[in-house]
Amino acid sequence: MQNHINLLFLEIPITKLKTLRSDFEQVAAMIEANPTTFVLWTFDTEIGISSNLTNLNIVRKQVLSAVTQEMYLQAISWQLPTYLAIAEQEPGKLEKYDSHRLVIDTEISSVTGNEFIYLIKDGNSIWTLT
Repeated sequence: MQNHINLLFLEIPITKLKTLRSDFEQVAAMIEANPTTFVLWTFDTEIGISSNLTNLNIVRKQVLSAVTQEMYLQAISWQLPTYLAIAEQEPGKLEKYDSHRLVIDTEISSVTGNEFIYLIKDGNSIWTLT
């Protein structure tokens, strides 16, 4: 049931994403292949002068309670593709939750940009807002 709900929820943004530019089809395919990964995936349909896609996504991962944010961050850094680099990393608080703020520099096809990622651990869940 959850899979079905996520697919319905993501169907409209995926369809629209495919119509913007052909190079966004890879992003759409990744979302289609992993619908249960995303709690939310949305984007601005107006592409700015940078040619980057402004978007917001929220992902929830179940982890063991012993997994710390630092452990999770280390795992993320090992898995980053070469076109992404952590420029800044700063621990902080969002309301009552410990968090980490990351700034990721991107360079894809000579187009540079930034991603801002907030990690929040709540019990056995790590929430990632990108």
